[in-house]
Amino acid sequence: MCSVVRLRLLLPHCVLLVSLLFFYLVSLSAQDSSRASQVASLLVVVSDPSGAVVPNAEVAFRGGKNFTTETRQDGSVQVGLPYGSYLVTIARPGFKTTKIIGFQVHVPRPNDLNVVLELGHYCDDCCDDCVLGTGVQTLTSDLPNVIEPNMTMPFWSWFGDCENRRYIGLEVMLGAKIIYHSSCPICPVGDRTNATEGQPKTVAFPFRGGYVFQGEYRTTRRDTIEGNIWQAGTDPGTILLGVSFSAKKQVLLNTIHVAKVDAESILEIDRGLMLRTFPTRRPK
Repeated sequence: MCSVVRLRLLLPHCVLLVSLLFFYLVSLSAQDSSRASQVASLLVVVSDPSGAVVPNAEVAFRGGKNFTTETRQDGSVQVGLPYGSYLVTIARPGFKTTKIIGFQVHVPRPNDLNVVLELGHYCDDCCDDCVLGTGVQTLTSDLPNVIEPNMTMPFWSWFGDCENRRYIGLEVMLGAKIIYHSSCPICPVGDRTNATEGQPKTVAFPFRGGYVFQGEYRTTRRDTIEGNIWQAGTDPGTILLGVSFSAKKQVLLNTIHVAKVDAESILEIDRGLMLRTFPTRRPK
């Protein structure tokens, strides 16, 4: 009889404890779910070393949420990110790819992410070990499974100062019209590490209005289209030339052209906008 009474007295307490434990677990689960569903609003701003904004830069996030977007014409993009840690990759042709590892998002309105892209060659696959201006020499062999160097081509330095200097001619053509023409001296060097890249050459491009860069920015007669030409790297027998076009503080186009030392090379860098390089003996 006493045991039955004690059991009846303990049952309400057990039920109460189980109920409290259940509600506690539900509360913890709700808190975790709430934290997981919290989203931050982040503004990413991409610019170049001069402070000019970089439109159409690819911005990729890998972490709590995986997605890729692009900057607008003002060089910025607003993204919504669940709280967590991210690998952020920013890439644009004509610039070196930038990676931010372990970018933390844990407040509703984090500070703006301002990224300055360095000029240079970028990595198509955004690999960790991308090397600027990596070249591959031609290899041949008469024997099976044996590879030997066929020839060693010299590396070249842009605007070099040497006795046996040569010249590369450079033309920018809009349709059939040449809108810019010049040449630059080059010198052979022993290896890539001795290839100095010099200072960028600032130039003006007379577009006269009416041209639409990348299908988005239409030039007018009042626009002064300026740009830079620089050496962005070197491979055996070639020089990587960077060419940019800018209006005021906005980069309109930034590209890399492989200029062959001993042959003509033509590249369409935008619709109807051609870049031509060729060997020449006449400095301009």
